[in-house]
Amino acid sequence: MENKIAWEKYPEGNKREEVFQFAENYRKFISDCKTERECVTSFVEKAEKAGFVNLEKVIAEHTALKAGDRVYANNMGKGMALFVIGKESMEKGMNILGAHIDSPRLDLKQDPLYEDTDFAMLDTHYYGGIKKYQWVTLPLAIDVEWAGNSYEEGRANSISASTRTDVINAFARTVMNSGYIAMAYANKDWFENKIYSGNLFSSCKIWLAQYRNTEYTYGGRVNMWQYTSKGRVDGINGDVDISAWVY
Repeated sequence: MENKIAWEKYPEGNKREEVFQFAENYRKFISDCKTERECVTSFVEKAEKAGFVNLEKVIAEHTALKAGDRVYANNMGKGMALFVIGKESMEKGMNILGAHIDSPRLDLKQDPLYEDTDFAMLDTHYYGGIKKYQWVTLPLAIDVEWAGNSYEEGRANSISASTRTDVINAFARTVMNSGYIAMAYANKDWFENKIYSGNLFSSCKIWLAQYRNTEYTYGGRVNMWQYTSKGRVDGINGDVDISAWVY
């Protein structure tokens, strides 16, 4: 059975809104919680809202735990364990669910490589599956669209579709020869009428701009879809464009 992406599985309605909300909650989490300590701080807050009590407080107050009680233990702000007290005795076992907090970063090693007078050279090591040069794993895109307020104002407004296609391929060739991924951005009308899209390099990704509440109607290949110019992002005043990966 073919697996469908969420965008195709939930074309509209409440389910799609739930997908967006899930993604927004995840985006906020990874924005707010970039280290183990920030993650644990967030987890403690959520645990206490869910009725969990700090185990240190339970011990200090000599409180006897009973079935259904919820407690948590904070390990030096870098790890935590949550417990739901069961009805059966420990001899009958317990269910364990574990998760590892991985925060990709560069860690400083404790001992300097070199230290003399007031100068020290420190060594680092990668931690948490960090991806070196992560930003260039995204395609580098050329923006191909109308420029200025008049036909004459934009230098490339009046060039032919053939020339425009050659320009895009020249850009893509330069980017790919440098070891990166190339992408062309344009709206549906331009990809259909002002660019010979079928003559673009097959390895050049396509970033389509077509603002719709349902699936785009462009018939060519698409790798990224800019589906709205009315998006909202925390920390930015006003509307923003939002795009989604199609592959």
